[in-house]
Amino acid sequence: MGKFIRKIVIYVSVLFMLIQLLYAFIPYHWGNPYFSAKISHLEDSVNKGYNLYFFGSSRVNRQIDPFVFDSVIHEESKINIKSFNLGSPATFCPQAYYLYEQFLNSDIGKNANYCLIELMPVNAISDFFFHQEQTNYWLNLGELKFIIEANFNNDKISNKAKKKNIRRYLTSYLENKFHIGHSGKQIITKNYYDKRFVGQRYDGYYPMDLELRTVKDELIVKHLTQISEEIKKDSSILNNRLNHAIEHYNNIADDFDSVHFNRISKMIENANELDIHTVFFISPRSSSQELINLFNAIPNKNKIDMANPFLYKDYYLLKYAFDRGHLNENGAQLYSVDIAKELIQLIEKNDPNNIN
Repeated sequence: MGKFIRKIVIYVSVLFMLIQLLYAFIPYHWGNPYFSAKISHLEDSVNKGYNLYFFGSSRVNRQIDPFVFDSVIHEESKINIKSFNLGSPATFCPQAYYLYEQFLNSDIGKNANYCLIELMPVNAISDFFFHQEQTNYWLNLGELKFIIEANFNNDKISNKAKKKNIRRYLTSYLENKFHIGHSGKQIITKNYYDKRFVGQRYDGYYPMDLELRTVKDELIVKHLTQISEEIKKDSSILNNRLNHAIEHYNNIADDFDSVHFNRISKMIENANELDIHTVFFISPRSSSQELINLFNAIPNKNKIDMANPFLYKDYYLLKYAFDRGHLNENGAQLYSVDIAKELIQLIEKNDPNNIN
């Protein structure tokens, strides 16, 4: 029995080391299909001249059109910008930070002058996303430490919620470490990542309207149709979110997450050393008091205020909504124009040397 157990231990140990060795040679983004498809495209487009990149969730992927964004900047300024949308669905904080920091160390990142990052709260893993590959592939000890510290530092959630959040992240970390539930298809399948994620103009923008019109998967069509019809039947949630945003902006305080703020400050500092200007923004219809307070603490030269309901009330109109959380194509065009104009003002004030 003792020899049998020793053989099992040796076998498992060797298998574990082989798996670790195999995964050590795959890209840092391998578990995020949207982001990976876009990076693969960029690796084949090294001479396209991109120098500005957007990072964040579906609220970036679905809502910021680089074609419109670049057009506004070229028409209304002398700033040289060519942007690419690296936003990806279900890419929350801190996964978005992990991808950004890894991106800065990549060959593609060397061409960046500006990076715009969606500011989001440190995400709790929901039942739906628990045990999913995209939820854990990026989890290393550094990210786990940040998540634990941020949870302990958050006095806005109960101890029960903190324990649940940390327990789920610890489980996800172990799943990543031992590659539990990882299919490995990214390694063995050529051209694994879906090129449609790069968008119609190959600039990373992939609006929900476009996906609904073109996707063949019946489950996706059903889901997108359902959430689009729900908001049309009852648009009161838009007005509720507008009122909540007004309340958040009327009650800004110095009470913010210092752990999260320190992470942001370090990201800005590291990017500055690479001559990259990092800019944070909150997506429309996604504010909270904690997030607005944190945003308020970020230096003015490193933020753009896109969630302010006093400045951008139109984002809450039904005619610009695809669903409760996302703008439709018309809303995305409006949003892309507005964020471009905000960036022009930011650059003209803080980076005059980058104006031709």
